Parts: sequence; C-alpha cells; structure tokens
Amino acid sequence: MTERAMKSRLTDVQARRVAESRLAQSLRRVQYLLERSMQLLQIQRRITGRLSLEGVLDSVIRSAAELLQIDAAETLLLNPDGKTFDIRASESVQPSPVGTKTLISERPIAERVIREGELIVVEDVEKEPSLQIPILVGGKMVRALASVPLRLEDKIIGALNVYSSKPKRFSEEDIRTLTMFAEGAAVAVSNARLYADVIRERKRLQTVLDTIPSGIIITEGPEARIAFMNSRCQEFFGTPPEIGKPLPAYLASSKLLHPDGTPFSLNDLPINRSMRNGEVVHGEELVIEMETGQRSYLLLGSAPLYDELGNIYGAVASTEDITPLRKAQEALSEAYARERRVFEELQQALLPRVPDRIDGLYLASAYRAAKEEARIGGDFFDVFHPGPDLVGIVIGDVAGKGAEAASHTALTRHSLKAYAYIDPSPAYVMEALANAIARETPPEFFVTVFYGLLNLREKTLCYASAGHEPSLCLIPDNPETVLLTSTGIPLGIRAGSTYEQQCIRFPNGSRVMLYTDGVTEVRAGTEFFGLERLKEFFVRYRQDPPTDFINRLLEYVQSFAHPHLRDDIALLLVEMGLN
Repeated sequence: MTERAMKSRLTDVQARRVAESRLAQSLRRVQYLLERSMQLLQIQRRITGRLSLEGVLDSVIRSAAELLQIDAAETLLLNPDGKTFDIRASESVQPSPVGTKTLISERPIAERVIREGELIVVEDVEKEPSLQIPILVGGKMVRALASVPLRLEDKIIGALNVYSSKPKRFSEEDIRTLTMFAEGAAVAVSNARLYADVIRERKRLQTVLDTIPSGIIITEGPEARIAFMNSRCQEFFGTPPEIGKPLPAYLASSKLLHPDGTPFSLNDLPINRSMRNGEVVHGEELVIEMETGQRSYLLLGSAPLYDELGNIYGAVASTEDITPLRKAQEALSEAYARERRVFEELQQALLPRVPDRIDGLYLASAYRAAKEEARIGGDFFDVFHPGPDLVGIVIGDVAGKGAEAASHTALTRHSLKAYAYIDPSPAYVMEALANAIARETPPEFFVTVFYGLLNLREKTLCYASAGHEPSLCLIPDNPETVLLTSTGIPLGIRAGSTYEQQCIRFPNGSRVMLYTDGVTEVRAGTEFFGLERLKEFFVRYRQDPPTDFINRLLEYVQSFAHPHLRDDIALLLVEMGLN
C-alpha cells in the first residue's frame, strides 16, 4: 500500500470518527432537549392542575428552581394600583415578602423587566456593582439572577425571578426554557385568578341567596339533578340536599299536594315543566305535608336555563313561604265564621218572628245576609197591631253595618212602634220618627223606611215611605202592578221633614211585597237584577202561596247573584185572605 493510500485511509477513519462524535453529540442533545421538554411539560401540567392562586404560585416557584437547578425563585405579581407587588417566594428568600405589599421601586430589576418587557440576566452580581439586590438566599448574598416578565398576551402581569448564591452562567437553553416556563406560568396565574374570582363571586352569591327569604333551587340535566339549593329552600323540604341527586328522588319522601288537597305530581312541578318545555311559571301554590302531618304552603315560580346554543340545560325555581299567610287566612276565616254566627243570632233577635197568619192576613218573610260580610246588616222588617182591626207592616234599611248599625236598627224599629201606638197614621208616625232619628243619631246617619197600615175592616192600605224602594202591590181587579213609591226623604237627613200619606184599596186576594235594595241591586257581572225583573217575577208567580213565593224569589235572586250576594236582603209579603 502506497504512502498516499495509507494517508487517505487514515483521513477517512478520522473523518468517520469526527462524524460519529458529532452524531453522538447531536443524539445526546436531542435526548437532552426531549428530556427537558418532557420535564417542562410535566411541570406545566402540575402548575395548571392547581386551582388556587397560592397553590399555582408555590408550584411555579418550586418548579422554576427545579427546572434551572437554582437556589430560589419568587413571583412578583403587579397589583391594580400599578405601584406595588404581591410577592411569593421560596422559603430560603430573606426577608420573607409573603403577605406584604412591596413597592415596585424596591425591586429595581423587576421594575425594569416590567417596564421594558424584556428578560434580564445577571451571571455575577459582583461584576455589576450598580445593582442592588435587597434579599438573601439561604443567608447568603445573591450572586446570579434572571428576571423574566410574566406576559399574558400583550399585558405584563408581573415578573418571575430566579436566584443563585453562586455565579451562574445561563445558557441559551436555560433562557429559552425560562421564557417558555414564564409564558405557561402567566397563563396558570391568570386562570387561578379567574378561578378565585369565580369562587369569590360564588360565595358572595351563596351568601346573598342564603339571606333572602325566598328558597332557590337549580336543577340541571335530563334527570333534573340538583345543582344548587339555598338554605331557605332546605328549610321548606326539611332535609339538606345531595348535590347531584335527581330532584324527584330528593322529593320522594315528601307528600306534595295542590291547595285543594289533591296529589301534586312530580312531573307537574313548575321546575320540571320549565325544564321539559321551557314554560315560565309564576305564582303556583304547592302544599308540602310532612310525616308529622304538619303542612307548609309554598308559592312557586320557575324558568328554564339556556346554554349558548339556546338549548335548555336546566331550570331555576323560587319558593316563597306563604304558610303564615295561609294560617292567618284560616284563622281569619274561622274568626269571621264565629263573628258571623254571633251577628246572625243578633240579627235574628232584631227581626221579629212573623207568623204565617194574622187576622185573615197570610204572611211570609225572609232575611239573607251578604256572603262578603261577616257583620250584622241594617235591613229589618216588622209586623204588629197598633190598634183594633189594624196591622202595621214595616221594612227598612239602615245605612252601615256592624254594632252601630244594629243599635240604629233597634232605635228605628222600636221608636216607630212606639209612635204608632200613640197615633197609627203613617204620616204622623213617619214625621215623629224623622225628628227622633235626627235628634238621636250622628249627622251622617240615615235610614229608609216603608210603613204601611192595613185596615182589616175597611180593606185599605195607607202608607208613607221615607226614601225606600217602591213596594209592589197586586189587586185582583187590576192587571197592573201598583208601585207604592216614596213619599218623602230618608230619615235622619233633616229634622222637621214632612211625609205625605197615601191610601189604596186592598180587597181580599190583594198582596203587597216589601223589600230592601239588596234585591234590585243584585248584580250578575255588570247587569243589575232591577225593578222590572222583580215586577215580572211578582206577576208571574202571583198564585204561589206567600211562603212558596218568598222561597222561590230567594232562590232566583241567589242564582242570579252567583256566587254570592253583595248586600243583605229583607223580604216581607202580605196577602189579604179571601174570607
């Protein structure tokens, strides 16, 4: 082998060795980068897996020191005032800045990083005598550091500092790693802050919802699982909820009823209807009966919850406890019922017992109190003998209700009879009564009265009416209804009032009906019962015996006034017998 060939072969061997060496270095470099990338990825996952801001910052500090194999690290987060930092650092950093606000000017390197937005590296502080590092690491002076901005998009939210107690050369790979790590750390810090804001707002909302008097419940998903229930709502149902438990399962032990006592299906609950078909419900009443038999009355409202695509994903319901209101209404109804029974007994005591027959007269009477009031009314009637062959018939309507009306009713009725025993003529009785009423009652008081005097021997009816409803009279040889109209103003309006007395024939077979305005002023919606309807009824059933006629009329008026009367009704029917 020639010398030239040997030199060429030696050169090839050397070149191959160089190439192999470079390849080995490249492989080691790739392996190092891969390991560093995997390490960085694991650290980023560890950081982003934290939810609290403190946990994220502690993880950033430990991971930065671990990643760069350095003594300590700290995060400096810029406060909204733009003048101070919130600092969290390794335990070896002294003095400990945790829990204090530090002026930016006290950390000039971090201040410069935030202002310029660029990384700063100092490999040996002693070679930079102008730098002032106001901290120690493990009791030693800081000899090397790197400070990188924490950047979130275009906004710098703080800085990440790493420290070494010995001079340290930061390679390009170290700087690249630190920069990439800071970018991930900034995102993690931002997410942690957002999470903290969400938790803070949720706690504030929880506090607000727990202090309002209404119960609030939120369900989500096709099974209507409980996502939230405030403490007030828990009081209504008696047991704390299991978050995530389907609402039907939670309510399975509760007996749900409609106000009328019929079962309330779970599917018909407002919150389930809102979840199912988007219905918005207001003011629906629900009764909950506990195992003890105790009942709670709730007023419910609900509405669906929509996602960003407009699909229903849940529902929210509000509950108002109206139990005290319902119990108060029940107590009030019972009190009204008791009061009504007392007043009805008093009313009956003020009304005389009218016999079916007096000296050849056939009579029927009735009184019905309005259902709206549990108080005594001012309607009254009377039948009495003021003298031989004379029968007085009276009906009146005192203004007002209650005890005062009762006293005025008694005054009017008994005073009228007293004056009639002195002189039974209607004109005298009405004028004397007018003066007495004006003298004994307050100025705002008034009463309408019809007083008729039947002469059984002469077959006549004389009367005077103080502003009362016209009485109706039927005479056998007259096909028309005779109206016995008012002959003067109501009593109590003015003393000294005069009243005209009028007389008509009242032969055998004649009948007269006295009534109060509670009959003609009965309404069905906006339509009044009225005088014409009463006259027509009076003529149509003129052949009915008095008692049958009064019962038929009461039934007719009551059905017309459905569901209840608005005013009291008093009726008196008198018929002159045929013999």
